[in-house]
Amino acid sequence: MSTAAQAPEFRPPSRRQAAWFWFRVWAHVLRRGLRNAADFSLRRHRPVSEQGWAEAPVLAEVRSPLWQDSAPEEFMLLAGKVENLRRAVPAFDGLHLPAGQTLSFWRQLGPPWRGRGFVPGREIRAGCVVPTVAGGLCQLSNALARAARLAGFEFLERHGHSARVAAEPGLGGTSMDRDDATVFWNYVDLRVRAPLDCRLELELSAEELMVRIRARHPVGSAGTPAARARSLRTLPLHPEAPPARGCLSCGEQRCFRHGRGPRPAPEAARRLVLLNQPGPELLQWLDGQAGWSEVQRWRPWQQAARRAAADPTPVTVPTWTLRLRLLALGLCRALALRLQLQAFWPRRAPPRQALMQWADEALARSYARHLRPEQRELLLDQSLLLPLAEAGALGGRRYEVWLNCLPMSELQARLDQAAQRWPQDPNLRDFRLPLARAERELRALHGAAALWTSHVEVARLLREKHGLTVQLRPWQWKQELPQVPVRTGISGPPRHALAGSALGRKGAWELAQVLRELGWPLRVLGSPPSDPALWAGLKVEHRSPDRSDALDGLDALLLPAYIEHAPRLLLRAHGLGLPLIVSPACGLPPGMAWAEVAAGDPAGLRAALLALATSLARP
Repeated sequence: MSTAAQAPEFRPPSRRQAAWFWFRVWAHVLRRGLRNAADFSLRRHRPVSEQGWAEAPVLAEVRSPLWQDSAPEEFMLLAGKVENLRRAVPAFDGLHLPAGQTLSFWRQLGPPWRGRGFVPGREIRAGCVVPTVAGGLCQLSNALARAARLAGFEFLERHGHSARVAAEPGLGGTSMDRDDATVFWNYVDLRVRAPLDCRLELELSAEELMVRIRARHPVGSAGTPAARARSLRTLPLHPEAPPARGCLSCGEQRCFRHGRGPRPAPEAARRLVLLNQPGPELLQWLDGQAGWSEVQRWRPWQQAARRAAADPTPVTVPTWTLRLRLLALGLCRALALRLQLQAFWPRRAPPRQALMQWADEALARSYARHLRPEQRELLLDQSLLLPLAEAGALGGRRYEVWLNCLPMSELQARLDQAAQRWPQDPNLRDFRLPLARAERELRALHGAAALWTSHVEVARLLREKHGLTVQLRPWQWKQELPQVPVRTGISGPPRHALAGSALGRKGAWELAQVLRELGWPLRVLGSPPSDPALWAGLKVEHRSPDRSDALDGLDALLLPAYIEHAPRLLLRAHGLGLPLIVSPACGLPPGMAWAEVAAGDPAGLRAALLALATSLARP
């Protein structure tokens, strides 16, 4: 009866062994580099759009967890591995692999250098898990190898690990041993050949890595080559390979690598708040939350106030590079929105929404560059969600979103609805996002761990139309004392104002149509219209909403808007006790408004105004 072989006694590596190891590594790198230069069959494959492939059959789909259980001392290596996967996944996502073409892991990804954003992760070397730049990419190569085998690809090169990590999927000692594929730049490669036209789809969610292979025709169908799952250059795997020792948790003080790994990050440093222009609702909610670090946009050089004396929250102070970048973005945004960049576009200034979108994307890209691997949980403004998702910064992270506006798909649908009614208004069609980006925003919302908002209409829409769970927080407004007394027993028309600029999306065209029929005057708390024909035949007074007397002498405030994301003026009027006639798009809770009318409904607006006049005429 045979007995299992005992694992050899562990001996710490020496500096001489490490020097000899790197000498051999660079010899192999140079030799493989020369061979790759002479191999003209290797090429980088380009990504293709999802259009035309969405209905293609799935040949294989592989999922592997990202955050496996490990020693707390090795969390930084685990976070570094996930960060390296964030850098590597875009190189493979969406690429088209023609039939008979070879996919080389390193040819497709390129050198994993620190200058390209790769950070220290964990690598198995001589039986130890050691910190090394771009460590952890083996999880991606393992997933690609398993998906390739399930899809019937031909293996041209594959190498197995010399040791296994107990919590790492797809390594020695598991049912996935035949898919074990380690990689090391540039001579330890994974190379497969596709039997037919395929497209790779990769996704990095908060908890797992997904690899999917689609093909236009199933393997073995007429006109397609049969799949051959043979290995031409495969090193033997190690089904009984010993478990690797964690360099940061083994406690071996004789090793020269002892104490050289990254320091563990505290729990509070793993949760970060990314703000754009937060409202009082978000700031008040943050005051009651513990364990979040905060980066302020407009005041990045100031530390945010402590949450509570009993539970102080550390604050992430941005680097000077990020501080200067945020300051420059703030100045550019202010100039762009105030001056509309007329000096640079004298014929036609870009639309305001496009300028705001540009500023939000630039801010999100700055945040993405400065996110650290250990920051695993994020709370962010909705305006930063789409650019952060497109930058790949949300992969492998749990994130919560504070919703302050409608999703882009719904917002643009409402603008299109208004533009059909009022085609003469150019501001209703001045800016649109591509449909693919709007759908990407919805996918990012579905991937959020939690959604928060104060906007009732946004919460209702996402619940009913998209099946998302949204948690409501109450609006914040100042209760003005004393309140404005509501006039009664008046004989003339009520004195009311439009709570916004004279824009079509604020319901200005419907309001003008009704007021012409009634012959009533109007106060507009905002900028005048770009089309003077809007208020033709009406007595209109314009006031800035920032003036202290903006609401003086009013009997009601109106806002029959198609879109309204920040009803601050309405909340202020509610604190004064003024009646409100608004549309559901304003997002006020039930019972706050005196009357609600549907956006784009002149008949309903007329009825509400007449009912208000009747109510005010009573003694």
